[in-house]
Amino acid sequence: METFDTLVEFQKAIVKVYNVEGLSSLRGMQVPPEYILNGKEILLWHNDVVRKARMKRGKEFDYLMNLDDLFFCSDTLAYNTAHLYLYLPHLNNPIEEGFKHYEFMVYPNYQNLFSKRYAMFADSTCQAAYNFWSRIADLIASFFPEVFGKRKIYFSNVLDFIPEEFHNSENYLWLKSFSEEEYMELNASRKGIVHTLTNDTVFKYAHLEASHDIEKMKDLLAQRDSLPEFYKRHIALTLVGFEKTLLFLEEVSTRLFADIAE
Repeated sequence: METFDTLVEFQKAIVKVYNVEGLSSLRGMQVPPEYILNGKEILLWHNDVVRKARMKRGKEFDYLMNLDDLFFCSDTLAYNTAHLYLYLPHLNNPIEEGFKHYEFMVYPNYQNLFSKRYAMFADSTCQAAYNFWSRIADLIASFFPEVFGKRKIYFSNVLDFIPEEFHNSENYLWLKSFSEEEYMELNASRKGIVHTLTNDTVFKYAHLEASHDIEKMKDLLAQRDSLPEFYKRHIALTLVGFEKTLLFLEEVSTRLFADIAE
């Protein structure tokens, strides 16, 4: 019972961060969930958008499972970002703990528990954002199975293979611009974490290089401390991106499945 009460109080702290920072997800933060995005009921809207595609591609792609996974990825992104905000005020600060060693200043990294947890959630938050866009890519590709075939599908390349007749869509153009700018930055970070080094290790060795340089240390800490705002912005981008995706697929459905009655 004591553990249960502790978890309840911790969840209250997370909810407080949601409210203070204005974090959200596709389901919304209400209990029970509202599933409302810009005044549109997501479940009904999504069903309307994919109805014709499901009739054509239903045996090849499970639209409901994809939507459930998008909801879960969105929830995870918001939850992990809230943890970053929760730990941020309590991170150890090498500048504040600096001391003089002979003629030099030294800025040590006495990593505390909160900094370690922060680094852990920084990695998992990045992966949650990547997972969301991966599911968006799957959803878009499902409307064009003859184009993608057995090709591996990533958000970084899915829009490149969309037939040219759809390239003038404002919704397509938004998704394309995002994939070449904000998403590219996100994916570069994700690749580094997955294939090279975690955020914690990168910070550790960057700190060692900057341990005598106050200006480099300021830059390093500013970069570390900017992560909650970075992912807060990406939460907003996922919500806009989901809406742009459904609007784009509405346009696609109208053209590709004109033979199916409304």
